[in-house]
Amino acid sequence: MKPVAATTFTLIRPIFMAYGLKGRGTRVWLVKGPDDRYYILKDCWLPTSQANDVTIHHLLQDRSREDPLFALEVRSSDDEAVFGEKDEYHIFDNPLFDEPVFSTTTLRGIPTLVCWDEVHRPDATGTLVPETTSLLLGHPPSSHLFSADGHTEDRQHLRVAFAECGISIAWFSCAREFFNAMMGALVGHFDGYVRRKVLQCDISDTNVWMRIPRPEPEFIVPDWPKDKGPGWYPKRTGLLGDWGYGKDVDSNTSAQRDDSCVIAVSGPFTGHSVQHDLEAFVWLMWVLCTNLDGPF
Repeated sequence: MKPVAATTFTLIRPIFMAYGLKGRGTRVWLVKGPDDRYYILKDCWLPTSQANDVTIHHLLQDRSREDPLFALEVRSSDDEAVFGEKDEYHIFDNPLFDEPVFSTTTLRGIPTLVCWDEVHRPDATGTLVPETTSLLLGHPPSSHLFSADGHTEDRQHLRVAFAECGISIAWFSCAREFFNAMMGALVGHFDGYVRRKVLQCDISDTNVWMRIPRPEPEFIVPDWPKDKGPGWYPKRTGLLGDWGYGKDVDSNTSAQRDDSCVIAVSGPFTGHSVQHDLEAFVWLMWVLCTNLDGPF
């Protein structure tokens, strides 16, 4: 897996900046590409010893990972019932609404990785080398911790560009629009797990978005046409982003798949399964519905 040839983007404005001492130093920008199209540019420091946004999105966009046997194993009519009833809308097999697709490798509900590159800096001799650092993992600094004992993590500075634009899931104009976008993000999770064997493992309000065609006011805050009936509402699809903590569950048995990533609790470690992600969707909807006064 190699970075693409040089691509020039024009910075429009920042969308997100991480200021904490821990984390991945993530900065997200709205940019324009050479084709005069909007993109999302993510600048971050990613671990070199484990899967990250780049490697996970390559898996998500690899059509050769489509495995009918795996899909048959993890799907059942009982699992996809809606409130105990048969899913008559077939939301996991057909788009609810027209959803533009950036490329043939795009999955519904998941941002499309367009290109990525390593950030370089000159070394003592003036030669450009990849920019790297080491992050101390939760321990006070002392000399013995900087040895190869697992207390530090090597990070590499990368920039990644995605095709789709989105806004916060909390920026909705009615309950139907909110649940429609949540359903779209759930479809993204389904496609990632069932069709590409990748478990997202990080469901949160900052990782679930409503998709918009372009980052312009008429799409961010849509008008409600007066000539539309009471059944009309902005039918925005959802996006499930930030797959940096995603796990490749390929070539695992059912028992191993439940241990594809680990959750730290007060007692023994417990495996992270697809059920944990689905439960997180329910809790996310509950938290947003109980903490927001209403639409914007």
